[in-house]
Amino acid sequence: MNDFVAALLQPEVQEYLQTNAQADPVVIALKDIHIQHVHSAELANQIKQKQKAEKKLPLYFNTQHIIYPKGISIEQCSSEATAWVKVKLMKQYIQSNFLGFADLTGGFGVDTFFIGQHFEKIVYVEPNGELQAIAQHNHQILKLKNAVYQNINAEEFIHQTQENFTVVYIDPSRRREDQKVHGLSDCSPDVVALLPALIKTSKEVWIKTSPLLDIDAACQQLKCVSDVFVISIKNECKEVVYRCVQEQTLSIKKHFILADEKGSIVYQNFFTKEEESTIKIQYQNTQHYLYEPDVALLKAGAFQWIAKEFYLHKIALHTHLYTSDELIENFPGRVFKVTQLLKADATTVHAFISDKKANIITRNYPLKPEQLKQKLKLVDGGSHYLLAYSEEKKKQLVLAERIK
Repeated sequence: MNDFVAALLQPEVQEYLQTNAQADPVVIALKDIHIQHVHSAELANQIKQKQKAEKKLPLYFNTQHIIYPKGISIEQCSSEATAWVKVKLMKQYIQSNFLGFADLTGGFGVDTFFIGQHFEKIVYVEPNGELQAIAQHNHQILKLKNAVYQNINAEEFIHQTQENFTVVYIDPSRRREDQKVHGLSDCSPDVVALLPALIKTSKEVWIKTSPLLDIDAACQQLKCVSDVFVISIKNECKEVVYRCVQEQTLSIKKHFILADEKGSIVYQNFFTKEEESTIKIQYQNTQHYLYEPDVALLKAGAFQWIAKEFYLHKIALHTHLYTSDELIENFPGRVFKVTQLLKADATTVHAFISDKKANIITRNYPLKPEQLKQKLKLVDGGSHYLLAYSEEKKKQLVLAERIK
C-alpha cells in the first residue's frame, strides 16, 4: 500500500477526519496538528476535498475510508451524475459485448469505477503514482472487481499493449502548466496524435472534453467521430463526449442529453449538421410565449432544428430565443409567458414591479444583466422575470412569468 494512503487510513487519523468533517478546512490548516505524522495541511485537504464531493460524488462522500487527492483532481473529475449518463449512453449505442474497458487518463478514478463496473475487464492507466494508489484503494473500498492498474502514461500504454478493448476512454487534461487550454491538440495527452493507435486497439474510443471546445473543429481534427454527446445537468453544460469508431461515418450525429442531479436522462435527441443547414425557419416578433433552450441544445448548435422540431418561430437570426402563440409544454428548456412589453426605463418598470426585484435575462442585447439591473434600479430575486433581447428590427424588454 502507498505510504500516503496508509498514513491517512490510520484509525486515529480517520477518527479525526470523521469528527471534523464539517469543520472549516482553512481553520484546520492553520493549526499546528500532527496525528500519527499526518500534518494539519493534509488533514485540511482531506476535509476540503470530501466537502466538495458531497454533491458531486455522493457515493464517495457517504462511503467510509475514501481517500482524496491533492490539487485539482476533484475539480476535473466527472461527477457521479455525468458518469451515470455516459454509462447509459454506452448501453444505448455500443452494439457489441461489454468485454474490455481501458481508461487511459484514470485520475481520481470516478469514470473508471462507474463505467468500468459494466465491463468484464478494466484497465486503469495513470502516470501519477500517488493518484493511482488513491484510486486503487478507493476502488477496493467500493468493491470494483477485475481492474488492472498501470502506473504509466497513455502514450506508453497504448504503444505497449497487445490487448483489444471494446471501449477505450480518454479525458485529456484541460490544463497544462496551470494554464487552461481550449484546443484539442494542446491538451495532454494529445488525443489527435494518439487517435490512430487508439482506434486500432479498440472498437470504440470515447473522448471527454471541456464544454469550451469548439465541436465542429474537434470533429474535423478527430476525423472518425460518429456521435457527439453534449451533456447538461440542470441547464449547465458539463461535458462534451466524442464517440469515435473504426467504420467510416457519413454524417455525425450531435446529441443533446439533459439530465438531473442523479444522472437520470430527462430528455435527449439529436440532429446532423447537414440537417441543420437545410432547415428554413421564419423569424417572428414576440408572441404570447418565449422559450429559452437548454444550454446543451445551444452548445450543439441546433438553432434551426429547435424551431422546426417544436413548431416555433425564432426571434431573430442572432437571438437564440423562440416564440409562439400556443404553449409548447414539452420544450427542453425554460418557458415564459409574456405578461407585458415594457419601455426600458426605471419608472416604467417600477410601475409593474413594485418590490423592485427581478430575475434578468439578456440575449443579443447591448447591456449585460448586471448593467441592465443597475439601469432599471432593480435587485436580484422575486418572482418576476425580465427578458431583454433584440428582435429583427428593434430591442425588446419583456416582463414574463416563468411557467417551466
